[in-house]
Amino acid sequence: MPWLGLLTGASALLLGPLLGFTATAIYLQRAFGQVASVEPSQKARLLAEGISEAMNFSAVGLALGVLGTVVILVSLIVLVRRSCHLPASRERRPPSASSKYSNG
Repeated sequence: MPWLGLLTGASALLLGPLLGFTATAIYLQRAFGQVASVEPSQKARLLAEGISEAMNFSAVGLALGVLGTVVILVSLIVLVRRSCHLPASRERRPPSASSKYSNG
């Protein structure tokens, strides 16, 4: 199951910021486009609202990136702990010199 966590974390780590910054650019472009065709008394309010929406998308993208990093780290810790604590029957022991050439 830790592999699923690694895949989920990696996708959130890679796609979250990418989608967040893409949405930021789109909403900033939209905000400045709206300001161009509005009377001067409304420009500041509309620009502030548009920039606020764009920054919210940036925050969501960064949060997804941080969450993905945490999921990857936790999954790696679980994998390392599972690989270090193998049952006694699965542990590899170096062969002794006498058993190397014997038939038994």
